[in-house]
Amino acid sequence: MNKIQRNTLIGLLILIIIGIIAYYYSVSSKTVEQVTATTTVVSDIPNFPPTDSVTGKPVTSSEERFITQSNNNTIVRIKKGERFLLKLGEMNWNISLSNPNIVERVKNIAVMKDAQGIYEGKTLGTTDILGEGRPICNQGEMCAQFIINFKVTIIVE
Repeated sequence: MNKIQRNTLIGLLILIIIGIIAYYYSVSSKTVEQVTATTTVVSDIPNFPPTDSVTGKPVTSSEERFITQSNNNTIVRIKKGERFLLKLGEMNWNISLSNPNIVERVKNIAVMKDAQGIYEGKTLGTTDILGEGRPICNQGEMCAQFIINFKVTIIVE
C-alpha cells in the first residue's frame, strides 16, 4: 500500500468515526430531551383524575388502579365493575384484548397523552391486554426503530 492510499484510508476512517460520534450524540441528546419533556407531576395533568366527558364527574372505583409497563407479563386481578387506567407511556400504541367481553375500554373519557385509556371489568373471566408500542417519529427526522411488546393478563373476579 503506497502513502497516498494509506492517507486516503486513514481520512475515510476518521470521517466514519466522526459520523458515528455525531450520530450517537444526536440520538442520546434527543433521548434525554424526550425523557425530560415527559416528566410531569400527576397533580398538574389536566383530566386527572379521569372525568366522565358527559357528566364531568371524576371516575372513581373502590381502588384507583394503574397498569403500566412495570406490569408487563404479570397477572392483575380486579373486581367486576372496577376500572383501571392503562398508562404505558408516550409512544404509538396498538392495544388489543384477547377477549373484549371480559374487559372493555370505557368510552367518552379523556385521558392524559401518555395513557391508552380507562378500562373496566365487565364480566367474570380472564383476558389479555396486548400492546405494541413504536416510537413517535417526526417526518424528516432520524428516529430509532424498535417495538415494545406488552402483555398483562386480567382476571375479573
